[in-house]
Amino acid sequence: MISQSASLLNTAAVGAAFSLALGVIGTVNPAGAFELFEFAPPPKPEDLKLATNMFLFWGSRDLYMGITTLAAWYFGDNKSLGWMYLAAAMVAGTDVVQSKRQLGKIVWKHGVAIPIAVGVGGGLLGWFD
Repeated sequence: MISQSASLLNTAAVGAAFSLALGVIGTVNPAGAFELFEFAPPPKPEDLKLATNMFLFWGSRDLYMGITTLAAWYFGDNKSLGWMYLAAAMVAGTDVVQSKRQLGKIVWKHGVAIPIAVGVGGGLLGWFD
């Protein structure tokens, strides 16, 4: 049975708005992602240009996730919304793996989203009802 909890739905909307905001920030200022991900900017100008442009992918990814998740919330499609949150947990997991590969350590500010996304997604899918 799919959850009908208004609190859970509103929590999902807040998370989607957060993703949308990160997407806007990443699109308007992709170089800001160096600080967010705790990456040192490359010293060579051509490497810096490439890395900054690659962060546009991150911005567009978060825009997409935020818009589609807000659309599912707005139209009351709890089942799709739940699955979108589970997919978002995998995206957060990928961010954790990438930070580990790049920095040699895990940046937990990305990993903290994993249990939240699984909890919200699972809740929307009725796992806890």
